[in-house]
Amino acid sequence: MRARGYLGDQVEYLLDSPLGPVKGLCDAAEARWREGETVHFALPLAAAVCLRD
Repeated sequence: MRARGYLGDQVEYLLDSPLGPVKGLCDAAEARWREGETVHFALPLAAAVCLRD
């Protein structure tokens, strides 16, 4: 995990992945990862949006 930021009752994560940077959100109560840790996640391809060309 590269970075995180609190957005009220949610935490936004910036993750490095083989596909490039990935942003994700989770409830603040479930936020337990810190910068530099390995985070396993499932990318919901149906809802994913590419932010670069």
